[in-house]
Amino acid sequence: MELYYRKIGKGTPLIICHGLYGMSENWLPIAKALSNSFEIYLPDMRNHGLSPHSQNHSYKDLSKDIYELIIKNNLKDVTLIGHSMGGKTCMQLAVNYPEIVKRLIVIDISPKEYKSKNTGGINHNKVLNFMINTNFSEIKLRTDITNLISNNFSDNFTRQFLLKNIKRGKSSKYEWKLNAKTLSEKHFKILKGVNFDNKKILCPSLFIKGANSNYISKEDEKFIHQNFGNAIIDKISSSGHFIHVENPLELINMLNVFLSRPHSINVF
Repeated sequence: MELYYRKIGKGTPLIICHGLYGMSENWLPIAKALSNSFEIYLPDMRNHGLSPHSQNHSYKDLSKDIYELIIKNNLKDVTLIGHSMGGKTCMQLAVNYPEIVKRLIVIDISPKEYKSKNTGGINHNKVLNFMINTNFSEIKLRTDITNLISNNFSDNFTRQFLLKNIKRGKSSKYEWKLNAKTLSEKHFKILKGVNFDNKKILCPSLFIKGANSNYISKEDEKFIHQNFGNAIIDKISSSGHFIHVENPLELINMLNVFLSRPHSINVF
């Protein structure tokens, strides 16, 4: 699938993959902070943003989309940054196409399969059911949908990503940017773990977790080290799952330190 993407900066190639309900523009502040040293590609993942919709949404599909972006742009020695769903996509890409991945940065997600649909304080069933059942024919003004969202969700993060996912369609009626139907039907695949296929990832890897997030546990850290031979795990203070929003300055600093470090490969 040919994804919509933004491109900024000059230097060695770096791709940032957003998470579920996200889009490329959410990561522009982080990309701009890194743009003096990197040519940064910010794709909208399939079924999100301005990218095409599909009935398929697995990590095999998502990682292949990014691989096709890499091949189309003739990119070599790519650094990957992925948050949540985007992090699993980048991990799967590193498994399937290790020859093109120079470095890997995974933000607040483990390679494991998640059992709960209510991770990170987000009730995904409620969010997706709300999106599917929203009748936009009854929505005349943006304030109508704003009030509807506010009446159904109390936390600001959920409200904001829902509001960012509204657009006017060809008929001038409001509609969702993302493909709520497929994301709801395939949500069990988003919860799935990375398929390592008995391979170990040897590229330098940084796993960043939010200090107030429950996405990466102590057991997950052991699982990460079992499958990533050159993994560092670090923590961002005063942050939950949405680190790029909650503590962007500390995140940018951590990224710069890792990306400026001379890396060596240890084979285990």
